Amino acid sequence: MQKKCRGSRVEKRGMRRRIYSFSYLLFLSFLATGAAAQDLVCTDCHNPNGIPAPHDDGCRDTPCLEACHQKDPSKLKHLPGPGTPIVADYTTTCNTCHNAPFDGVYHPYRINVSATSSTSPGVVDLDQACGQCHGGGTVQDAQHQPKAPARYRTKAQLAPVAQGMHDYAGLTYGVTFSAAASGLTVAVNASVDCGGICPALTYDWDWGDGSQDLGSTASSSHTYGAAGTYSITLTVRLSGLIAGSAVRSVTVVPLDLPPTAAGTCTWSANTWTMTVRDTSTDTDATGVQTVTVDWADSSTKSIGGPGALFTHTYLTPGTYTPTLKAIDTALKVSDPVYTCPTSATPAYFTISGTVYKKDGTTPVASAMVSVKKGTVTQKTVSTAANGTFTVSSLKPATYTLTVSKPGYNFGPAPQATITIGPDSTGNRINAVSP
Repeated sequence: MQKKCRGSRVEKRGMRRRIYSFSYLLFLSFLATGAAAQDLVCTDCHNPNGIPAPHDDGCRDTPCLEACHQKDPSKLKHLPGPGTPIVADYTTTCNTCHNAPFDGVYHPYRINVSATSSTSPGVVDLDQACGQCHGGGTVQDAQHQPKAPARYRTKAQLAPVAQGMHDYAGLTYGVTFSAAASGLTVAVNASVDCGGICPALTYDWDWGDGSQDLGSTASSSHTYGAAGTYSITLTVRLSGLIAGSAVRSVTVVPLDLPPTAAGTCTWSANTWTMTVRDTSTDTDATGVQTVTVDWADSSTKSIGGPGALFTHTYLTPGTYTPTLKAIDTALKVSDPVYTCPTSATPAYFTISGTVYKKDGTTPVASAMVSVKKGTVTQKTVSTAANGTFTVSSLKPATYTLTVSKPGYNFGPAPQATITIGPDSTGNRINAVSP
């Protein structure tokens, strides 16, 4: 047996005649009258032919949203929480939007979500529903004012949001994001227009190269494995449900970085020479083209290609720290330069020894010992009483020594050939006679 929500068929027919005879304005006035609204029979609107009655009398005691038209307020395309019509109580949520302007009537009337079509009797207009908080109309004026903290929206702006409000189709919030590329790395920053303070949102980033960053924050970054143009998709979620999305393309190319200077340094104290081998690198297409070495002694810099071997001989004692600089084909210079971990520390050498008579045991005092480099005499010293001599402040080279003293024969010159460094000590020079 089919049941009606309430009332007899006589009451139904009488009520139907009243509804059909009144004008639209009288109809709205009638609905707004609490006593008459409570007596309104459901089937007069929902089933005017009376067959079959869609609900029993229990529908008057149960909120329709819960009993028959179940909707989850958390899935509505609207900001939830205090200050908005979307609250935990289903009846309050429904009545706030669907009952206007019929105060005191519990009935979720259909809302005309079109911004241009006319609104039929018994249907709530978009300005009456969403306009309660957002103003509506075509311009903001005295009649169309937003209710704090809501932001003003025209009727045309409200329409696309109201359409599919219960579908939660992912159009709730306006979502945009910026993308700044630096080499193969892109940094993104999202912006969400919630019409006020946003609730807690999560951000799913799809980087377009098969990788994702799910449940992230509004700011993130990603490094691509290769140059190219990628389509980044941002999906913003509220309580796990889609609240908005945006897509944009980004092009990444490897940074043209300067080369990295590197090398190996070998110092030879005996020859006063420093050897530098270049091992500089460049990670991009503009590889190392030129390498220069500054020897730090005011001499001319050495120039060569990648991997070159450089050798430099110092001329004066001191401490010198060479540096190497690499330049790529795009003329970008390594910064910092490579500094040799071992400094060049040239120091003078010494030749020393003893002059003896022919017997090899009797020292010869006051003999003159001359040190020559090639044909040029570098230094001349005299032997001490015990026949010893020391010649200092000598640079690395091969020297010849000649000894002379009246009354002594030391044979054809030179009497010794010595290469230094290191120091040459303990040299013995014997006279031919006496």
